[in-house]
Amino acid sequence: MVKQRDYDIVFMDHMMPEMDGIEATAIIRAWEKKRNEKEGRERGPIPIVALTANAVSGMRELFVEKGFSDFLAKPMDVSKLDEILERWIPESKRERNKDAGNAAASRLSPGESFPDIPGIETAKSTARLGVKRAGYLKLLSMLRMDIESRLPALAMPKPETLPTFVNHVHALKGTCASMGALEISEKAAELEVAGKAEDLTFIGENLGFFVERLAELAKDIGAALNTPGVREGIPERKNVKARC
Repeated sequence: MVKQRDYDIVFMDHMMPEMDGIEATAIIRAWEKKRNEKEGRERGPIPIVALTANAVSGMRELFVEKGFSDFLAKPMDVSKLDEILERWIPESKRERNKDAGNAAASRLSPGESFPDIPGIETAKSTARLGVKRAGYLKLLSMLRMDIESRLPALAMPKPETLPTFVNHVHALKGTCASMGALEISEKAAELEVAGKAEDLTFIGENLGFFVERLAELAKDIGAALNTPGVREGIPERKNVKARC
């Protein structure tokens, strides 16, 4: 995709199946170098921002060393995302939102409220994400679908299926944290560490509870979204081809 069109910025997930973000970025940087040599002129590198849920001290320096331009931790904070965009998007390509200052006040209309879902810290997640009610309802619906699509794959792994298992719990760790389901996110993180360490004993002792809580969360989200007055606020899904 990078070869086919010019992007102003690329957000690159760190952990992905088959090829991770570090490998993909290395390939893009090598291609940029060959392109410049072929054209006989120096074109600046595409800003590539690493996205990772494994945010520890020194990660930004590590990613920059690997060819990334910057680093953004998950769960994503909209204020941090704004800082990244301010840093890397040229002034000439920015459009200011005239109502940005009133964004927080305009998230809810009179009589509206965010659904109360057990296990989700709604207030914290909506503040961090910076979304309005309709957007949050859509994200809840997407989280429910993501959980339901992954549940069948969360059987007790074998040594040869551990990488796939780790990918699933890693993804759930990030999405659940972003939506405020912090307890489940923490359990996913523990299973991810155990999977990387090939600790099948820990996984066997804890996977059942994790799957049970995930299923309960999906059920609770479904019940909340089907509540009269909430269901009508969910934006209609459209088939949109996204460039990720």
